[in-house]
Amino acid sequence: MRLDKFLTSCYLGTRKEVKQILKQKRIKVNDIIVTSEDANIVTKKDVIKLDDKILNYRENYYFLLNKPQGYVTSTVDEASPSVMQLFNDLNPLLKKDLFPVGRLDKDTEGMLIITTDGNLAHQLTSPKKHVKKVYYVEYEGNLSPSKLAKLKTGLVDEKGEPFLPASLKQIDSNSCYLTISEGKYHQVKRMIHLLGGCLTYLKRVQIGSLMLPTSLEKGKYIVLTNKDINKILDNEDLYL
Repeated sequence: MRLDKFLTSCYLGTRKEVKQILKQKRIKVNDIIVTSEDANIVTKKDVIKLDDKILNYRENYYFLLNKPQGYVTSTVDEASPSVMQLFNDLNPLLKKDLFPVGRLDKDTEGMLIITTDGNLAHQLTSPKKHVKKVYYVEYEGNLSPSKLAKLKTGLVDEKGEPFLPASLKQIDSNSCYLTISEGKYHQVKRMIHLLGGCLTYLKRVQIGSLMLPTSLEKGKYIVLTNKDINKILDNEDLYL
């Protein structure tokens, strides 16, 4: 890999800004000052330093945000605050490349993946992948037993739009865990309505087999590891 590409991948600046850093003799490769932007390096072997601080190369970045209510799932929104505004302490250059995977409604809380990895986003949102998501749901009304039975084979709304088979685990008379494997517009709200209830609170608590940490405060985020990413794509260990 070219040294200038490595440095921009570490979000030190644009190619032009990185070239200036090199001219200032602030970059070392294996403790030797390098000023040429087209020098070749091996990311898994060479040690690159900026001002004697080691730079770690990452092809992509992954975060898990505990989304609070009142934020829209977008990169920019003029009417309402975006979830990206919760990443104020990150490098501004990195924030430009980050985007939320899928959507949570403005009044919905819980797990939201923020990444630079378009391939992961495709795997999590593609209808063909059927990655399962678990929601904690609070509602008013009684869920119809007959419709609960249909939930396992697939509900159909008033306009004939089908929903894939899902599962529900009752907690008490007004709360449950609902597991779905697609992400249609207002899907959970619409499904609870079809079951005979009225949604009053919604929180996503699990994607694949990765659960939302109970210690993670609303509006805060953690960096995801490779092990976490594998769990996101794993549908084995679910609430239901």
